[in-house]
Amino acid sequence: MDEEHESSYKQEEKPRYHAREVALWRAERAKAVMIMGSATPSLESYWNAKKGIYTLTELTSRVELRQLPPVTLIDRSLQSPKGELETEKSTVVVTRIKRRPAFAVFLNR
Repeated sequence: MDEEHESSYKQEEKPRYHAREVALWRAERAKAVMIMGSATPSLESYWNAKKGIYTLTELTSRVELRQLPPVTLIDRSLQSPKGELETEKSTVVVTRIKRRPAFAVFLNR
């Protein structure tokens, strides 16, 4: 189960359930192994791994020793209201598209 911590796996209406728990239940009954993956595991899963209920395997490096992608941080507290920040973000996006089409922009409002 990829991103086992994800809240979208929870069903809030009746019947209430968490898909992770259902998958664990089904794996147990089928005598199967369930593999859960997450860069940020849920507290429950991490605790169960630390207690020995789950087996914890930590990846200490990236695949093929690849480097992390470059990150550009823009400190909004140093920017003038709206205009200057918007111009800077637009320049970064256009530059990235010209160099390589794959990129992501995260805005913390």
